[in-house]
Amino acid sequence: MSGQCTLQHLFLSVNEKKMGQRTEHQGTSITEDLAICLDSDKANRGGKADKVCRAFLKNHVLYGIGGAIILTLLMAVIGLATAWAVRGSGTCSVCEEIVTYALCPNGWIGYLGNCYYFSEDEADWLSSLRNCSALGASLSTIETQQEMTFLQRYKGPIYHWIALKKDRGKSWEWANGRVFNNTIFEIVEGGDCAYLNDEAVMSSWCRTKKNWICSKPDASVQRRKQAEERGVKQAYMDGEVINEDFSSEELKVVL
Repeated sequence: MSGQCTLQHLFLSVNEKKMGQRTEHQGTSITEDLAICLDSDKANRGGKADKVCRAFLKNHVLYGIGGAIILTLLMAVIGLATAWAVRGSGTCSVCEEIVTYALCPNGWIGYLGNCYYFSEDEADWLSSLRNCSALGASLSTIETQQEMTFLQRYKGPIYHWIALKKDRGKSWEWANGRVFNNTIFEIVEGGDCAYLNDEAVMSSWCRTKKNWICSKPDASVQRRKQAEERGVKQAYMDGEVINEDFSSEELKVVL
């Protein structure tokens, strides 16, 4: 019986001690606890001030740091999840820019709706024409002064064939059969095939070897042209009226 009373007394003593500590600590506010910790004299004296300072650091500072770390990690996870969602939805603006500007094949230069290829090898005029055809392009024409300036700038000091040729005793023509209009530039006579030098359009014998320039419409122009051709073909198949600007030869090409 006496043993039971001793245990009860010990239990009550411990509880009273804990309650006293809790009551003692709860008697101060967070502002007061912070002031005690900032007062180095009080914090270093030990006793109540030391306990209050330790409790403040444990309950507020350490928990605050932990909360900040957890919040940072949570924001990082949300950011990654958002990035993956955007990537999966196909709305990536960077991806759209890449698709938009990848209009010419690798090694070609885009300008005003065309892609240009400046060869590193040399060949005669006819072989140059065939080389461009093998690349799905044509030996380059020059339709505007802008194109002329562009080609002169990018070709460098090397001479390059262009798509101008004349048969003996005839006028100059482009390789596609169109008659040359000399309102943009004149050809310095010397042969039957034209090329670009450092300053002008010259001509020489067609069998001489030079570099060459190929050109073809860029991807956006090609897609637009294909869409127009599909529209003309569908209209023809549906029996609709065809624009009179289309000649019979052009319709044969489309169909």
